[in-house]
Amino acid sequence: MATRRRRRPGQGHRRVHPPPRRPGRAPLAGAPLPLVLGGDCSILLGPALAARRRTERDRKPRGLVFIDAHSDFRHPGNSQYVGAAAAEELALATGRGQPDLTDIGGLRPYVDTDHLVMLGLRSDDPHRVELEATGISLRTVPALRAGGVGRSAEWALDAVGDVATFWLHVDVDVIDPSILPAVDGPAPGGISLGELGQILTTCAADDRCSGLDLTVFDPDYDPDGEYAKSLADLLVECLQ
Repeated sequence: MATRRRRRPGQGHRRVHPPPRRPGRAPLAGAPLPLVLGGDCSILLGPALAARRRTERDRKPRGLVFIDAHSDFRHPGNSQYVGAAAAEELALATGRGQPDLTDIGGLRPYVDTDHLVMLGLRSDDPHRVELEATGISLRTVPALRAGGVGRSAEWALDAVGDVATFWLHVDVDVIDPSILPAVDGPAPGGISLGELGQILTTCAADDRCSGLDLTVFDPDYDPDGEYAKSLADLLVECLQ
């Protein structure tokens, strides 16, 4: 999730380049998990589209475990102003928004909400009611902790359903800004590094996990590299 910017109605997103002809391929058995690092949450669209292409070929469903402080579910049906994909990527991935982003190759939606699980959402998220009405499985930070962080991660693996693979999306603003302030959209009331580590370790150990992206870390707010090192150490510990 990046800093929200208002655009004039109808301005929309920038025109996107045509997608590559060759879809992403699943990692080989025993190979390290792919890790995608990026500046904002719109990087989710690439892995989501690649997963959807595989489903089109083998008819096996794919899932998404979405770990983020924000729902990033803004779309023309719930907002007058849209146009920043980094605040709208979950809406786009589930088929809500302009067709040149949501329907590449006629594959809308890239993510089936029956196989989408959200963890770490803040209780006051403006789209929470809509998400719940859509039937998306989610646990806010209080609910995640009430169930126990480890058990909530196991719950997410069950809730994602019977899928061939699932992708992990991690926006580091899910961590409380008192612990990790080097993000573009800090949201108080987040989880700790250790709690995120529990979730990642549990989810990445599942044989169905096909990879993860990590995003929204902002090095401009980390001149000494302290927070970057904390995140790097976390990933090494969770993925080794």
